[in-house]
Amino acid sequence: MTTAAFRIHLSRLAIALTATAGTLTVQAQAQTQAQPPARIRTVRAGHAHAPAFRENILMAVSACQVVKHLPEVAPPLPSDAELGAVDIIRIEELFDGPNYAIYTTTATIWPDPTAGCTPRQIRRYSVAIELGCTSRIYGGTTLIGNLVDLTNPEPPDITLRTEAVRSTQCSRPRRPYDPTGLPRDDASGTPCIWMSAFMARSLAGAGLSVPADPDALDLCLYARQPAVPAGRGQHIVVLETRSGNRALAGNWLPATLGAAEASVQKLLLIADGTAIPSTRFEVAGARAFLEQPVKLGMTEKQ
Repeated sequence: MTTAAFRIHLSRLAIALTATAGTLTVQAQAQTQAQPPARIRTVRAGHAHAPAFRENILMAVSACQVVKHLPEVAPPLPSDAELGAVDIIRIEELFDGPNYAIYTTTATIWPDPTAGCTPRQIRRYSVAIELGCTSRIYGGTTLIGNLVDLTNPEPPDITLRTEAVRSTQCSRPRRPYDPTGLPRDDASGTPCIWMSAFMARSLAGAGLSVPADPDALDLCLYARQPAVPAGRGQHIVVLETRSGNRALAGNWLPATLGAAEASVQKLLLIADGTAIPSTRFEVAGARAFLEQPVKLGMTEKQ
């Protein structure tokens, strides 16, 4: 498809979606009114491709030893099974009535320049909490790349802020996610529906279609309640993600450190209707999460 043809295609898509926006907003409002307040907790995680991960660690250790003028000795590393079990990314999402929170841990195994280039699990924590349409709490720890910089590593630090939310941020239209009639998949025993299925049906309703891309990132949403009105608008309830080899070959995270995510995330836990401690939506809870250690043993869990 030429650039001009692609632009025409996008223009037609925008016109079609704009024409149906009013109907979609009404449908979304009706669905919101019919659903009781949500109380959902999900946890999902992604892992590295162990052989490539191992090679990357060894190269990084060698580079660290050269920069630090240390003997080039390959360190002992865990087995492929242990490396493949490290949570490269772990995401916990909480939906409780009007409140929403997401707690994210990203990690890699990298030589610690402050400890003789010993490979360690290096982590970054981040949190974002939306308290209805009134305020939000957000923050994070030092970026992984800054912690392991070979020439000027930064010490661990925490940033945590609270700010009011403008009412105009809460008036965005909510997209309807009607699961009726769409195919279900299985997310570790919980039914989910891929976002691509919702998108295909929406486009078909507008008289459009887009060829399926097996390498595109896709999200599998909770079939019972794909989206929840919370925080400053609406949040989708993601149980799993997937992506083809072109996006991240072998589901391996290269040395982008704090920037990349595992493209395949699997559901570890879902609790629907269970009480969520109020501290998970408070500054104290956010700070406790951010105060966790950022340097651990290579396969250490926490």
